[in-house]
Amino acid sequence: MKYTVADQKLIICHGETEITYRDMYSVLSEYDIDEIVLPDTIKTIHDDAFFDFWKLKRINIPASVQYIGSQAFWGMDKLEELTITNHIGFVGKHAFCNCGNLTLVISCKETEIPSAWEPDFYANIKNVVFAG
Repeated sequence: MKYTVADQKLIICHGETEITYRDMYSVLSEYDIDEIVLPDTIKTIHDDAFFDFWKLKRINIPASVQYIGSQAFWGMDKLEELTITNHIGFVGKHAFCNCGNLTLVISCKETEIPSAWEPDFYANIKNVVFAG
């Protein structure tokens, strides 16, 4: 995975299409990062990709993302707000669990969770908001 680090921000390079736990672990164990910027070429956020990286405060989810794996954002206690679109094809089990300060904003015109998403994709978060 190609990236740059500036201050406490990890910027994933344009052209990368997936995020894995192994990639994130190798970077986040080396640098003190509190924000991650994903390019609009990212399509897949694999299982456990950001699992228990509790120091992260900000991360963007580009509209290009089509898959968010199980436990992808598990335990990110400092994450306060995250916006995703209902056009994501799949969101896995417990993808956003145990993020106690998180308000998950689902950008859509409807107020229903897509049927292709695991019914228990979030738990123990602050709030879920539908915004269209």
